[in-house]
Amino acid sequence: MQNSSIKIGLLGAGKFGSFHANNLSQTHFDFIGVYDPLEERAKELASKYNIKTYQDVDQLLDDCDAVLIITTTVHHFSLLKKAISKHKHIFVEKPIVADYLEMLELAALVRDYPNVIQIGHIERFNLMLQKAFSDPVVPWLINATRLSPFNPRVSDVSVIHDLMIHDIDSVLTLANSTVVDVQATGHSYISGLTDVCHVKMIFENGLQANLFAGRIYKDAKREMDIYYLDRFEHMNFQTRTATINNFERRLESFEEKDAVMIGNWPDVPLARSMWQKVEQYPENNAILSELTAFYEAVAYNKPVKVGVREAAETMHIISLIEEAMSKSNQHHIYM
Repeated sequence: MQNSSIKIGLLGAGKFGSFHANNLSQTHFDFIGVYDPLEERAKELASKYNIKTYQDVDQLLDDCDAVLIITTTVHHFSLLKKAISKHKHIFVEKPIVADYLEMLELAALVRDYPNVIQIGHIERFNLMLQKAFSDPVVPWLINATRLSPFNPRVSDVSVIHDLMIHDIDSVLTLANSTVVDVQATGHSYISGLTDVCHVKMIFENGLQANLFAGRIYKDAKREMDIYYLDRFEHMNFQTRTATINNFERRLESFEEKDAVMIGNWPDVPLARSMWQKVEQYPENNAILSELTAFYEAVAYNKPVKVGVREAAETMHIISLIEEAMSKSNQHHIYM
């Protein structure tokens, strides 16, 4: 489409909506307006960015070429259907919808949809993970941990939809294989939904992934360990550091710039030394990156990094996790 003036509106002026508004104002979109059921909240954001406050979703959609849906998850499906019926380009925050039944209905609805739909799986724009995604070697084991304090803003969905969804999407991308088994256990402490969850995923190519997510903690923690046949890597997403550990085999010579020997075993049969390298990644505004990618998909017809198909795969795994917890009676609600 003509990219000189692509008008875009924002549905949702809460905390996360305000983050997106700040970044949206830095893109090439023509940011024209915002709607929120709490009108004062919408007016405050509209005043900050000199845009229009809308009292009606349909009116905002009629005035836009594209829309951002940054609302509570329970409203995603109805708003998506409205935007689709008006043939808009759509960016919707994760999770794309509340459950797998909605996902199936949505997938059927957009099977031949000609416009852009991008889902906000923000870790696809994480520089550390982007490097891992580009590695042609498939790991044999992944351990991912994602912890946070409880946030009432997202208490309408479980910790699986809230936090673990990031690591599910990342593991599916790294595995590039079919899931053959899912085991899960979970517990609710605060929300009435699953607040702590452990999942084991087994893939057809032999990869196993252990995911642990919880939202009952004082401090946040976001880490991932990826084990390849010849090395393992530890990623700390908060400090933006990747620690790469390589093993020098007896019949090989290992050389890599900035690597430091941390173990030396001249008489053992397999590996004679271990080398470690720490890579520091720069700060990266992932929200701005994903909104820029959305603009480029709309304006220049560039491929969407996370579309409905990828979101559907993640939602399918979430449904398998919920089914596994139900079958094993390993889903505890503390009342």
